[in-house]
Amino acid sequence: MPRLHLIINGWHNMFPIALDVTKIRIALVGSGEAFTRRLNQLQDMQAAHLLIYENTLPEAHEIKQVAILMVVGLDNDTSAVLASIARLQGVLVNVEDKPELCDFYFTSFLQRGDLTLAISTNGKSPTVAQEIKAYLHRLFGEEWNDIINDIGTARLDWREQGLANHEIAARTRTILQEKNLLT
Repeated sequence: MPRLHLIINGWHNMFPIALDVTKIRIALVGSGEAFTRRLNQLQDMQAAHLLIYENTLPEAHEIKQVAILMVVGLDNDTSAVLASIARLQGVLVNVEDKPELCDFYFTSFLQRGDLTLAISTNGKSPTVAQEIKAYLHRLFGEEWNDIINDIGTARLDWREQGLANHEIAARTRTILQEKNLLT
């Protein structure tokens, strides 16, 4: 089974992506404080198709209906069974604090409007990721929301003018340099 081989050999095989949780079905299963924290995060991100199993377990046919299964605060055996059921049905799995059972993991991230900076240590040290996030928080203030909006508007105008991608990229770099935004 190639997926197990990848997990055994480490997380360097992971591909970072951003998911639009308003468009995919997610099941959240578990209990405790960590479960509540993850539920709040999903609700804050406006997860629209969220199935919640707090202190109860989904059946196999319910797991099959989702794209992602998140397991939080359950014992190892229960988590492993849920992960196996999900994988057999083509559902991506994350079991919090059990990387050997995960198909994906969460990043620490900083958001400034449409700018998202994600930090990951591949599960090796969430504390290091949090400290880097705090550092980036100081470097990228709230003004970056406006910066991204302004550049996004300019980019649309340049596209309407028929500029090629490399010309748009050059103009964007010029704005960043002239405003000293990344120095």
